[in-house]
Amino acid sequence: MGKHLNLINYIDWKMNVKSILKSMKAWEIVTGEEKEPTETSPAHSTRARSGEVDNANLQRAIETFNERGNAAETLLRFSVNDTIQKQLRRMEDPAEMWITLGNQFNRTYSETQRSIHASNLYTVKPRLGERISTYCERLLQYRDPVDGTNEAISEDSFGGC
Repeated sequence: MGKHLNLINYIDWKMNVKSILKSMKAWEIVTGEEKEPTETSPAHSTRARSGEVDNANLQRAIETFNERGNAAETLLRFSVNDTIQKQLRRMEDPAEMWITLGNQFNRTYSETQRSIHASNLYTVKPRLGERISTYCERLLQYRDPVDGTNEAISEDSFGGC
C-alpha cells in the first residue's frame, strides 16, 4: 500500500486507502453512506411492509456488511504509524476512525505542507542554464499552496513570474 499515515503524507495516504476500501467494497461503510442492513432497509423493505421477512437473506447481508466493516477497520488500523494507532485503540467503527483521522490530519497535513512549500519558496534558486520561464514555474509551484496564508506573496511582490 505504501507508507503508513504520518504527519506529512495524509493526502497520499487517504487516496491510497480510499482505493483499497473501494476495491474491498467497504468505502461506503467508512463514509457512513451504507448502514448495517435491517428488516426495514431498502433491500428488505418490500417484504418487511408485507409482514414477511427473509431472515436467511437478512442474516447473510448483515454478515457480509460486518465482514467488510471489519476488513475496513483492520486496514485503517494497520495503515497508520504506531503513534496514530494508539489514538484509534478504543475505536471499532471504521466510519468513526475515518472521521477522526480526517479531522486530525487534514488540518495537520495542510499546515505542515504549507510550511514546507513556504520554506522551499524562500530557498529555491535558479539552476545553471535554466530558462527564466522554467524557474518561474518552479517558484509558482511553491507559491500557490501558500496563497491565502501568512506566508503568501502577492503578485506585485512576486516580480511578474
